[in-house]
Amino acid sequence: MDLSYPYEVTDKKERAYIRKRKRAAFLHSLCFYVCRLFPIKKNLVSVCTFEGRGGFGCNPKYVVQELHKRNPDYEFVWFVNDMNKNFPDYIRKVPNTLWSRAYWLSRSKVWIDNYRKPLGTKKRKGQYYLNTNHYTLGIKTVGLWRGKGFSKMAYLVSKNDSEMIDDLIIDSKFCEEMCPKGLIYSGSYLKTGAPRCDVLYGNREKYKNAFREKYGLGEDTKVVMFAPTFREGAKNGVRMVYSQIWTIDFAKLIQCLEERFGGTWYICVRVHPQLAEQFHGYTDEHLQKRIINESQSDDMYEILAAMDAYITDYSSAVFEACYCNMPAFLYVDDLTEYKDSRNLFWNLSNNEIEHVSNNKKITPGIDVELPFDIARNNEELKKCILQFDKTRYIDNVMKFKRNILITGGAGFIGSHVVRLFVNQYPEYHIINLDKLTYAGNLANLKDIENAANYTFIKADICDFNKIMDIFKQYQIDGVIHLAAESHVDRSIKDPFTFAQTNIMGTLSLLQAAKLTWESLPEKFENKRFYHISTDEVYGALKFDGTLFTEETKYQPHSPYSASKASSDHFVRAFHDTYGMPTIVTNCSNNYGPYQFPEKLIPLFINNIRRGKELPVYGKGENVRDWLYVEDHARAIDIIFHKGKIADTYNIGGFNEWKNIDLIKVIIKTVDRLLGNLEGYSLRLITYVTDRKGHDLRYAIDSNKLKKELGWEPSLQFEEGIEKTVKWYLDNQEWMENVTSGEYLKYYQEMYENK
Repeated sequence: MDLSYPYEVTDKKERAYIRKRKRAAFLHSLCFYVCRLFPIKKNLVSVCTFEGRGGFGCNPKYVVQELHKRNPDYEFVWFVNDMNKNFPDYIRKVPNTLWSRAYWLSRSKVWIDNYRKPLGTKKRKGQYYLNTNHYTLGIKTVGLWRGKGFSKMAYLVSKNDSEMIDDLIIDSKFCEEMCPKGLIYSGSYLKTGAPRCDVLYGNREKYKNAFREKYGLGEDTKVVMFAPTFREGAKNGVRMVYSQIWTIDFAKLIQCLEERFGGTWYICVRVHPQLAEQFHGYTDEHLQKRIINESQSDDMYEILAAMDAYITDYSSAVFEACYCNMPAFLYVDDLTEYKDSRNLFWNLSNNEIEHVSNNKKITPGIDVELPFDIARNNEELKKCILQFDKTRYIDNVMKFKRNILITGGAGFIGSHVVRLFVNQYPEYHIINLDKLTYAGNLANLKDIENAANYTFIKADICDFNKIMDIFKQYQIDGVIHLAAESHVDRSIKDPFTFAQTNIMGTLSLLQAAKLTWESLPEKFENKRFYHISTDEVYGALKFDGTLFTEETKYQPHSPYSASKASSDHFVRAFHDTYGMPTIVTNCSNNYGPYQFPEKLIPLFINNIRRGKELPVYGKGENVRDWLYVEDHARAIDIIFHKGKIADTYNIGGFNEWKNIDLIKVIIKTVDRLLGNLEGYSLRLITYVTDRKGHDLRYAIDSNKLKKELGWEPSLQFEEGIEKTVKWYLDNQEWMENVTSGEYLKYYQEMYENK
């Protein structure tokens, strides 16, 4: 993508202004070169928000809080224009002046900012710059998307800052498509979601109670936030920021809210940080007691978490409000003028109140409608509020998001995929379907169970009628199918269960997806059925250096692998017969946190800790390729979004290990972390009768995935096993809970009598 500035600057005053700014920037840069005399302090982090206008707020606040929590030895400096702002004791306030910035930025190992660094700022080698951004989905365009409204000077500042950024935090596919031209940015992303939004999800009562207590409001009180954004222009090449003269009728607004929702309503006014320093409140003798000014508060999101409704004109926070199902409305009384002066990411209507889609000229890869109503005047706003239908609204919010069904999401691999998608795609609605058999454990997902974009459903994939209901109710447009009976030993004892779940369960999902999607006007457009399989369908390899590729012939040798091979064929058949958009992946052995302890690695970690025997099949010479589970989840994410329809991808770790060698690495690692003498637990190795049909060697070639989609494993085995062992030793309560009851009976039957 061409990110050069496409317009010629013809205005003499503007050219003179640019030259002046460039000269100043050069002089500023000299200050940074002088300050390189001071060494970089490895535990020092410098932070800034909104060009020094912000205080302890927005995304940097929550990043800093987490960093301090993880390591109290980190030192933080925060640049502010107003030294009277309040910060926690562990943060040092420093003035946002040239020499102050030059000194502290030059000395800091890490920079954190939600805005742009001034032109002339120079980063040193070995420093890390995290830009958190300060919006999610946008309404008003930024950067080159603005056309000629984006000045050459603004372009130079943006480009200079973007070239210094090491990672940019984003939270949506929208951001990924918008950011290159919007922020003049071609670097790497951290798809973590906006840290500031965490407070909006889960239990918001503490924020509501704190807000009511602060202002002495009763329990039946409700509050709407009115948060208009700024307008901007230029005079003699100098950028100006100003507030619109509001036309919103606050008295009528309160009346409508009380009529529709009941209770006593107040209005919390929150202007943009660009204007907060100049804004001192809204005065009206009749309304003064009902209006609360929170414009001077440093953090908007703990306030937003306390709100009952939200109104703005063009602020991106309207999306964040609707994600937590808060009634949200757009009041755009200057829409015509605003659209003329600034492009919009959305095709807002000038003619009537209606749901409108994104501007496909800007984001052609996205096709969604806004979930909230739009009003151009007070009468339309009154109509929007009085006719507000909560059921319809939440349904529209759900439609606005992608609705992804992940089966087996309480299991080992599934829980990692669910967590990744919930955290990385807050605009998606993730529906986790799991039967909660022995390997399904909701404790695996405690950290995201209250997320606003997450729903758990206990159901059996073999229950076709239930699956059909789920597809219709949640308007599923994507499936990531992980639910399966997966342990070879169990399949040898009970092949019928494996055939039922792995074959008929997959067929149930396929048919439900087919019938649902075929009934829609768009049919299969933008739909995807992604089936996760195993490398065991390929059979066994000799010790000849060969690897399983996507073209390797299927030769399953166990009931488990035969059932998975059959389900793979059904998935491909639904594409070939009906045109369903399907993808199949085959992965190698996974390891990592939350794995059910019948599998080799968690079983042996737990046994070493307890001093129990380590049952090794045969001579332990069987070879497997090992893949860290978080790397697998990343691969699933990439393939689901970018993989070629009807294609197959192999996912492997390029980590081949003989079982006995792997076991010795585990023993060495566990003994070291437990403080045992090296080799202490080798005595626990016990060779047991080899299992039936035990394939000699599996090894996956992942080069296709690497070449086409850019994925590769992030961890080598020794590093991954270190993290894995530490997790199981640090989470013994989880292990104790899992290894009780029926699992112990199974363990005794399978291993202790060998």
